[in-house]
Amino acid sequence: MKKIQLRFSLMLLLAIPGCADLVTDGNKHFSNGDYDGAIADFTKAIELKPDYAVAYYDRGIVKGKKGDYDGAIADYTKAIELKPDFARAYGNRSGMKSMEGDYDGAIADCTKAIELKPDDPRSCFIAYYERGWAEYFKKDFESAIRDATRAIELYSKSGPAYGSRGWARYGKGDVAGALEDCKKAVELIGVNWEAAAYYHQGLIDFINGNYGKAVESWQK
Repeated sequence: MKKIQLRFSLMLLLAIPGCADLVTDGNKHFSNGDYDGAIADFTKAIELKPDYAVAYYDRGIVKGKKGDYDGAIADYTKAIELKPDFARAYGNRSGMKSMEGDYDGAIADCTKAIELKPDDPRSCFIAYYERGWAEYFKKDFESAIRDATRAIELYSKSGPAYGSRGWARYGKGDVAGALEDCKKAVELIGVNWEAAAYYHQGLIDFINGNYGKAVESWQK
């Protein structure tokens, strides 16, 4: 009887997914839009391995998508505590700080990410992109344009990076440059051409002060 119980117990242990499997499953749920399922898997992974920095990082991404910025910041912070050189966690946390209006904190996180991994294109892209937005919200348009340009140099197919630079150029008064960047952003993001036409018309109306017409175009 004891041998049977022992064998049964071993079978149960083997059936329990490991941390890496749970993170893989969580990312699959996330890709399919099942954010609650993803969070559940990442949380299980953390329960099994409390020092699993990647699980905290991935859960932070999902929480951010759900609008739980405080929760996302907490998870990114924990990931950084466990892995102090986790540059991408700094970059992602900066985006959440910007969403909460902590632009100085966001800029500091991005700067730290660049210092930690200056030769990692992905980490630096995130950092320059997010720092550019924080600078834009602080109305430091010159710095925002510079950082968005750096992000584009690292990944020239990023529509959001062109959009970010476009808004910074508009803030600085470069209307032609803003429209050029926004047009490029629409092309790269891959919306249908009818939607792109309405988007551009809305931008033109907005820039010309026709806010009502701009809203009508964007709603279409």
